[in-house]
Amino acid sequence: MLSRRTVTTPIREVLDSRTFYHYLAAQYAEVVATRRAYFGAVDDIVVVHAPAAPAVLDIGCGDGVRAARLASAVGASHLVLVDIAQADTPSVLKGRFSLVTCLWNVLGHLDGKARQLALRNTADLLAPGGRLMFDVNNRYNAAHYGFAAAFRNFAKDIIGRGDGDYLATRNVGGRMITTEVHVFSQREVRSLLRSAGLAVHREWFVNYRTGHRCHTPWAGQLVVEAKVTPTVQRSRWRNRRSP
Repeated sequence: MLSRRTVTTPIREVLDSRTFYHYLAAQYAEVVATRRAYFGAVDDIVVVHAPAAPAVLDIGCGDGVRAARLASAVGASHLVLVDIAQADTPSVLKGRFSLVTCLWNVLGHLDGKARQLALRNTADLLAPGGRLMFDVNNRYNAAHYGFAAAFRNFAKDIIGRGDGDYLATRNVGGRMITTEVHVFSQREVRSLLRSAGLAVHREWFVNYRTGHRCHTPWAGQLVVEAKVTPTVQRSRWRNRRSP
């Protein structure tokens, strides 16, 4: 359930993402099961469109089951799981991964600065020709959030008053827990990628309930395949040639 973060009645304790998912861990498999059709559709996109990937990195891995299944499906012999956005990219990992996955709106659980840093670090981690594949919640998804909410978000973006930040609340063992979450627009995602030296290669919209692919942003969440921009790629090539 999403509500504007400015709402203060009733007063709720807002947890950071790490604490929120710590409480959710006991029910994680149960929650995942409610989105089985959506996850299956996103996973199919990753498997079909991912490049040959001997090494895969999954960011925001949860229990790791999904990442292991995807790595096996793309023929990876090496899988690295990261559940926390790292402030610095270890030099030993730079340029190592043919495929980086970041699934189920993981980017939406980082604040603005951490989100941009995570994308820049991801660009450093990609091998030549590598791909970042991720999905994010789409704030124009009327099929899930309702037409009134989607239109309201669209109108606020048009006049420059939208920020995409909301509160997400779940009932865990009778306790209501709440955390901040960011819900994206397609234009915003493209801008974030450009700032990180990445570019969209392909995009899809997938219905959050049925897993069906959609032809409009009003009907699904956003799934993205991104690659390093030619400018960044040329810069890396020049740096490798420098003494």
